[in-house]
Amino acid sequence: MLKQINNWWQDRRNRFYRRRRLHLALEIFLITVILLLAGLALFLSSYHPALNGTFFPDGNATSSDPTSTKLVYTVSADSQSLVVSRGDSLDSTITFKNNGTSKISDVEMLIDFDSYAFELSSLQADGEGVTVRDDKILLENIKPGDTIVINSKASWRAIKNDFPRSIKSKLIVTASNNEARLVKEVSVPDYRITSDLKIEAAAYYHSPQGDQLGIGPIPPIVGVPTTYWLIVKAENNGNDLNNLALSFHLPVGVELTGDVSLLAGKYSYNAATRRLIWQLESVDASGGDYFANFAIALTPNESQIGKNILLVDQIQYHADDSWTSEVISSQLSNIDTSLPADRFNRGQGQVSAE
Repeated sequence: MLKQINNWWQDRRNRFYRRRRLHLALEIFLITVILLLAGLALFLSSYHPALNGTFFPDGNATSSDPTSTKLVYTVSADSQSLVVSRGDSLDSTITFKNNGTSKISDVEMLIDFDSYAFELSSLQADGEGVTVRDDKILLENIKPGDTIVINSKASWRAIKNDFPRSIKSKLIVTASNNEARLVKEVSVPDYRITSDLKIEAAAYYHSPQGDQLGIGPIPPIVGVPTTYWLIVKAENNGNDLNNLALSFHLPVGVELTGDVSLLAGKYSYNAATRRLIWQLESVDASGGDYFANFAIALTPNESQIGKNILLVDQIQYHADDSWTSEVISSQLSNIDTSLPADRFNRGQGQVSAE
């Protein structure tokens, strides 16, 4: 055998290596590469990496040890109300269950908004063994088969004026035991945002520009009529609205003069109930000129001397939000002769005897 190898070597040396040493260098290089590749193959066949920070979309993770226990859990999120207004929190019920046969040592839940227009301002959560730190919901030591119910309140804010009218987000859940770490994305219900409807109503004797609107004495005098203008304004931003209606009541001693200026909508007055209603069939999402102006006259009596007199009360409104299908409604404060919105006559509402 050795003689055959020696003969093969002598033959190659006489035929190739004595003529050109390049052949010798090339064969040495190729033999070295083959040996390195063989060593790498042996290393990879014996390498068993530990599972750490791996994402498993199917919700199951196992270690490389075939005798280890699977890390298996389920998470769901639900909400009783899927409509919110500015200032409302995103309330949800999160259910976490350990479906495996080993204890889950740590769980971390993070709310991730799909749009950069929203951000989390604060987070509250309660449930057995639940804590909140750095805007994350944390759980520890969940035994096999245990179910944890979490009630969360996530306060949000819009950081753009033209933000979407729905809040889409997901829950990023990270769970780990002694063998594996599993990250899951859990779908969260979408929340629709109601329109930002703002109604203002105020009484004026002079306009904000200083023009005289009213007639009669200021402060008001017993037995002498004083006319004020009630100015109502509707501002909307967000969603289209339908069937906006604002109503108010006129106390005894206050009457409509008949002077009315409407930039939008229509009005009706029931003399028996002394109630006026201003109606708009629709209000655009981007706002518009929605104004109504009503002249009202007060004739004070002697029992009202030294008092601010009520001009309008029971002011309330409602509108249908076409996007959320919710009814937006609220009430406004009563309006009296103190005229807080009239910067020229503010505080001159107490009735004088003469």
